[in-house]
Amino acid sequence: MIFVYQANESLGLNHVFFTRLAQRLIRALSSASDAGSLYDVDMELRPSGAQGTLVVSADALDAYHASAAELWERQALLRGRPLTGNQELQARVLDMRERYAFKRPLPDDAGQQMLVMRERMNDAANVTPSVVNIKLSPGGLVDVEFLTQYLQMRFGANANENDLVCSQNTLLALQGLEKSVAILERYPTLNLSVLGRDYCYLRRVEARLRVSDVRADSRLPDDEESMRVLARRLGFQGTQAGVQLRHELEQLQLRVRTASAEVFGS
Repeated sequence: MIFVYQANESLGLNHVFFTRLAQRLIRALSSASDAGSLYDVDMELRPSGAQGTLVVSADALDAYHASAAELWERQALLRGRPLTGNQELQARVLDMRERYAFKRPLPDDAGQQMLVMRERMNDAANVTPSVVNIKLSPGGLVDVEFLTQYLQMRFGANANENDLVCSQNTLLALQGLEKSVAILERYPTLNLSVLGRDYCYLRRVEARLRVSDVRADSRLPDDEESMRVLARRLGFQGTQAGVQLRHELEQLQLRVRTASAEVFGS
């Protein structure tokens, strides 16, 4: 989350007030109870990350994205949507999203920057080739999301903010991007319809993984019995259900990696 405020000094609605309000909200969302905690609140996307203030004024957020934000922060804006607040402030934040995520030209090395960020994510999560991670492994969910976000930033400048191309939802954005003549001309073998189906299937696998995993893990089981149980939850039958699922996922991840290679040129 990012907390954005609009000050009103006459009412005492200043930086200190909104900081304390944000702290109380984070405690309420993340405190443990008999039923467990509600959310694991992540504030790392705020300007300057952990080094920045907990809350940021709308003016400061605008200035930051105009002059100092990095490409990965522009990616984050693509997924941004107001959760609450007055309509004037929500509209202003959405206007920033349109100007800085879509309208601003991409740097020439944007694709390479995104590939470097992907490597950093895998290093931080200690992703290894020996374990398939539905989210982070090559050909996984994050690869689809990065590819989609790159295309949104590259080809979304002329889209209306209500067009699917500008959607915060990856699947809807892919459906909007499918209709782009410019993308078809630039990437003639890129099949965004298939990519969307593969994304849905990866999400389905991830959901079945988390049915019995309180850690919300995205790694495939490393033992055959657990893999067989997962495969059966996904509709596979017989003693080779786990093997069949692994094979299907290998083919899917190969398609995603091929699509990524076409877009990012690697």
